[in-house]
Amino acid sequence: MSEQIIGNNIIYNEIIPSTNTYATHLLKHKRPPEGTIISTKQQTAGRGHGTNRWESKPGKNLTISIVLYPDFLKANEQFLLSMTISLGIKDFLELFIDNIYIKWPNDIYVSDDKIAGILIENSISGNSFDYCIAGIGININQEKFTPNAVNPVSLIQITGRKHSLNDTLNLLCRQLDFRYNQLKDIRKRQNIKANYLNSLYHYREFVQFKHKNKIFTAKITGIDSSGRLIIRHKNGKTEKFEFHEVSFT
Repeated sequence: MSEQIIGNNIIYNEIIPSTNTYATHLLKHKRPPEGTIISTKQQTAGRGHGTNRWESKPGKNLTISIVLYPDFLKANEQFLLSMTISLGIKDFLELFIDNIYIKWPNDIYVSDDKIAGILIENSISGNSFDYCIAGIGININQEKFTPNAVNPVSLIQITGRKHSLNDTLNLLCRQLDFRYNQLKDIRKRQNIKANYLNSLYHYREFVQFKHKNKIFTAKITGIDSSGRLIIRHKNGKTEKFEFHEVSFT
């Protein structure tokens, strides 16, 4: 077995605005070892996609960012990285609970509730990766959430017991490292794609979607190489959607 990369170097701060922002500033000045994790007890400006914010009570959850140098991937293969990180988190959660799904593109759900979010920021030079920062927030021991949080759930709420953040971080790193090694092996990338598809929330189920102001019934049939969602309408027509173009109702 290859030596574990992810989690071998951990930079911990009690309080910072955002682990992704910290990692970005760090990379401007030096190049930490691949797999370096930025971890914190409290984020004052935790970021999600776009203008979204990640809510996490201090000392209750895993809030980390991972620095990766996936120079073995081409720039147009970057969604494979999103699949890999999503599956690593799913694998980790399945050590404790069942019914884990990936809500396209990379929210992690337990049944119909959100337990984790991912914010991946890539630096691309030409057709090659410079670096990747994978920000991860997983609800571990938080029992109460703000009223405006959308369908949140945590590990403690499901299992009924408190979990060590150090132990869960070590387990998470192990699962992510396993998936990252899969990604490096071109022969195993089809496994990643297949595992991701089969883990998708509402995969191959007819459900209601919203696009602009239109609501329609369709089912997810796949993901293209750039990460676009492929859905099929009841009349057989197929469409592809970019992130934020379509949502579940």
